[in-house]
Amino acid sequence: MTKNPLTMIGLTPVILGLGLTQDELYEYCIRTARTLFACVHPDRHHGTQRPEALHFSAAFALLKDRQVFHAAITEFQGQRRQGSAPPPHRSHAEDTLRLRFQELQRRNVVLMGEERKLRERVHHLEQVNAILRQSVQQYEASPTNQRATHSTIPRGAAATNGAKRATGLPDKEG
Repeated sequence: MTKNPLTMIGLTPVILGLGLTQDELYEYCIRTARTLFACVHPDRHHGTQRPEALHFSAAFALLKDRQVFHAAITEFQGQRRQGSAPPPHRSHAEDTLRLRFQELQRRNVVLMGEERKLRERVHHLEQVNAILRQSVQQYEASPTNQRATHSTIPRGAAATNGAKRATGLPDKEG
């Protein structure tokens, strides 16, 4: 490997002390490279090509290959063991922020899972709603329902009036 893509985006072996997993570290490095490239991209500078754009673009392209990333991390680990990058002295505030960041990342994963479940539930309820609407439309269009809704006198009222006539009781109307 000619040049370490992690150093190309300004990272040092100190990054190994963050306590991130390999996957978290990879995602962090990719995001950093992508963000740096976006900052100097010609589209943000009225088409003017900045030299940094090529540099960060090359680093981003290299980092997309996981083998190159692992080789860069291995190089950093070797530098750290040799003492060329002494372990950083972190303050209590930095440790607290690092732990809080990790907790927020875990919480984000949980929330993304919950969001996915809620979206699936909403989709299911929309399907149920469509089935119910279709059933109501079919019921309203059915001949049985049309006969029942075309009756002008409710069946209970007709039966009550008929019973009053049969007993000889006067109707309220007459």
